[in-house]
Amino acid sequence: DKKNFNQREYQKKEREEQDMLLRKYFRFLVEEYGFSYDPEAEFQFQNPKMLIQISLGHKTPYIFFLRRGDDPELMMSIERVIEFLEGEIPYRNFLKYELEENVAYDAELFRRYADRLINDFDEWWLPAQLFLYKKIENDPFYAPGSHRYLYEYLKRHGMIE
Repeated sequence: DKKNFNQREYQKKEREEQDMLLRKYFRFLVEEYGFSYDPEAEFQFQNPKMLIQISLGHKTPYIFFLRRGDDPELMMSIERVIEFLEGEIPYRNFLKYELEENVAYDAELFRRYADRLINDFDEWWLPAQLFLYKKIENDPFYAPGSHRYLYEYLKRHGMIE
């Protein structure tokens, strides 16, 4: 059927564009930090310790980190990690720019923090999860107990009594 064919073609083109942008702007993860890259994987960039997912919205890229072996519910965005490390979230009005400009911006942001994000991963991963949990715990927009999995995870790893 023609509608399904068009949709499949559109999705294929979208995946190819994403692959091209990730190869162009995030190549440094493979070349400088030894990550493997698989454009079909849920987490396209992988090393023995961490997984990185980069998804592209209409104009906005999203970068998430996850410790290998952890539940995907624990994914943490690059903005949250930088907020934990620096005390503030980098701001950009992504809607003012085209997708490729935003991908280039996020790649540059990632590159600026790459040594800390990658080489010091074990040092920031659990404290950043605790930071996020404390933020959620005090946010009236989250239902009490809605992040029980995060509480249990932190307790299991000795971050909460």
